[in-house]
Amino acid sequence: MRLSTSNFDMVSPMFNRATAWLVAIVVILSLGVEFGTRYGFHRISHIQQRIYEEKSAFLSLRPGAAGAPRTVALVGNSLLLLSVDIDLLNKIGSGGFQYSRLVIEQTQYLDWVFGLERLLNEGARPDALVLVLGANHWLADGIRGEYFAHELMQPLDAFSVAHELDLDRTTASNYFFASLSSWLGGRAEIRKFILSNVLPDLQNFVGILNTGAPSYPPDTIVFEKARERMVRLRTICENHRIQLITVLHPTRQDRAPFDALTAAANAAGVPLLIPVAKMAYATALYSDGFHLNAQGMDHFTRDLVSPLEETLMHGSNPTTQSPEWAAK
Repeated sequence: MRLSTSNFDMVSPMFNRATAWLVAIVVILSLGVEFGTRYGFHRISHIQQRIYEEKSAFLSLRPGAAGAPRTVALVGNSLLLLSVDIDLLNKIGSGGFQYSRLVIEQTQYLDWVFGLERLLNEGARPDALVLVLGANHWLADGIRGEYFAHELMQPLDAFSVAHELDLDRTTASNYFFASLSSWLGGRAEIRKFILSNVLPDLQNFVGILNTGAPSYPPDTIVFEKARERMVRLRTICENHRIQLITVLHPTRQDRAPFDALTAAANAAGVPLLIPVAKMAYATALYSDGFHLNAQGMDHFTRDLVSPLEETLMHGSNPTTQSPEWAAK
């Protein structure tokens, strides 16, 4: 009995020390990964560096001083990235507005309704916001997962997101912790970054697999859903005294519900600009059927500047007559 007790007394402190060392190592590794992601990822990823710089610039925006150009921020996803040349827009504009951009790829309506709320609460104060989306993005019910949670979601909004999307508790808690952690929020992007460097053609291959045109519900459903969403965005901007303008991206999809979205914008009191009519651009101006190429970007930027500045100056709403079902 004495030998057994003696052995236990000797092993127990050794076990405790080993456990303490193991915990310390795990904590140090976790902190290393977290700080490495927070301060290092945007230095090696060109996409993340662009988002970091554009987001920082967006948060620093303030209303233009008297006699100075008004600050106008264009926000959206990859459609905006490849459709509006900000340098050209500033060059050919009237000079009364200073344009900037915040693009986060793969984002849709819900990403931005929560994202704008957060960014404005953090102090961003442009004179005007211009949200550039495709027709399908107004109707989508998804978000960009943990990356959205870290870049665009306020931590306590995890409960609202979970309620709105009917998420399970595990997913909701993942979003909450991802909003606080660079590693949890960016780990999927880090995996993509590694894969894109190991397999450079992977992105092109994935793009080929995702060429199917989106489907749309009946116009009556499009109208109701889009109207509620536009009112929600307008309210957020009005609460911060920011002018809201929306832009509908050009498309080659003949079934895209441009008329229903225009009627929804009329009902919501939100300016919706359609600089290019549906199907107006030739296929040669698109790189993949959805995104514009360099020539298409030049065309769209020049087509956008006049209606955009007219709306910025006069705050005019769309005047297209709404169909009968939208007026009820």
